[in-house]
Amino acid sequence: MSKLKILPLTLKKGGCLYTQISRTDKAAIYQRMNIKYPEDISYEVFKIQIINRKKVDLPELNFKMDARIYEKFPSDSDFGKNAWASFSLEWVKEKFDLLNKVFQK
Repeated sequence: MSKLKILPLTLKKGGCLYTQISRTDKAAIYQRMNIKYPEDISYEVFKIQIINRKKVDLPELNFKMDARIYEKFPSDSDFGKNAWASFSLEWVKEKFDLLNKVFQK
């Protein structure tokens, strides 16, 4: 079985630098900074989703994909459902606390 690959502390995506500022096993907060305009800062909070990709081997199509388990950084389609963005760190922290409360085991 594959080892879980966790979200990175920092990552670059779409011209922005994302820096993790808080996380639990349920949710994470990242600061988003526009690389071209460093004063353009906002925050993203999201429920951590774990993707369990199964091994696929289709020799007749010459296609092979290894199994892996990883935490998914949100895509555009996740916003409004599992992810939210704001210029207010306080609002994002409130949403973070709510996500952790709702998804308690």
